[in-house]
Amino acid sequence: MSRAVESPVTCIVESAHREAVRRASESVGHLG
Repeated sequence: MSRAVESPVTCIVESAHREAVRRASESVGHLG
């Protein structure tokens, strides 16, 4: 994360995406 954030929206999108990936990983872990 060396480059500056272009806009607050980018930060929000990245945060939401990261949370979604975490939930997916947890779901897969529980299923597996």
